[in-house]
This record gives sequence, structure tokens and C-alpha cells, in this order.
Amino acid sequence: MNILANILSQTDSSTPSIWQNPTFLAFMGILIAIPVAVLIGRFLAKSFRVPELSGRIGMVLWCIMFSAIVISIKPLKFGVDLRGGVTIIGQMNDQPGVAKEDQVTIQKIIPILKERIDPSGVREIVIRALATTRWKSLFPMLRRKKPSVFGNV
Repeated sequence: MNILANILSQTDSSTPSIWQNPTFLAFMGILIAIPVAVLIGRFLAKSFRVPELSGRIGMVLWCIMFSAIVISIKPLKFGVDLRGGVTIIGQMNDQPGVAKEDQVTIQKIIPILKERIDPSGVREIVIRALATTRWKSLFPMLRRKKPSVFGNV
């Protein structure tokens, strides 16, 4: 027991172990999930008395396990609609009587809109051109601090 402790203390702790790499762990989990899904699929197919469906049951189980492993390693990123926020679609008016070279284009409007909406540039506001006269603005929900238990003290 003392020998094992000495060996472990002599290893360089600054280099990370391969067992600490999340990509490696996900790959190993996926590889281990294949035989587990096949065995559970065979067991379920025999218990339901449909042995010809064991491969399909195993494939469905493996897909479920694969999805669970991938989601546990890299969580889902919610869009503006799920995490809260607003999407605004704007359109430019036609400019009759203005020369073609003097007309305002969507490429000129987007930087002006970004500067007016977010002058400090710290918010995650996205403004994209949809067509030659339309744009889409995405405003994520503002993060607020949790209210104090004691109110405004």
C-alpha cells in the first residue's frame, strides 16, 4: 500500500491525465454503450418474445445512450426564444427622388443601429441583414442580479 502511494506521489501532477479529458471520456462512454445496448436489446427482445427485433431495440437504446453522453459533455445552448429575449425585424422605406449613389443601404444602416442600440458594445445584440431592405435584431434577455432577501437595504 505504501509503495503505491509513493508511485502516485512521484508522478508529475502538472500534466493532466487522459482520464480528465472530457473528449476521451465521451469517446469511451460511446464505445462502452455499444455492447451494453446490444445486450439490453437482446434481453428485452427475448422477454417480449420478438428475438428478430433485438438489433433494432439495441440500436434505439444505443442512440438514446449516445444522445445522453453527448448532452452531458456539451450542454445545449438555448436560443433567444427559449432563454428569453426579443427578435425585431425592421424594414427600410423606399427613398424616392434620391440619386442611386446617395441612397442609404442596409450595409450602412447596420453599424449605425449597433452604435445607437449598444454604444459600449458589451451586450450580446445581433443585427443581421435579411434582404436589401430588411434586417433582424436579436436582443437577449438582460441578466439581473437576484433580489436581496432583505429588500433594498
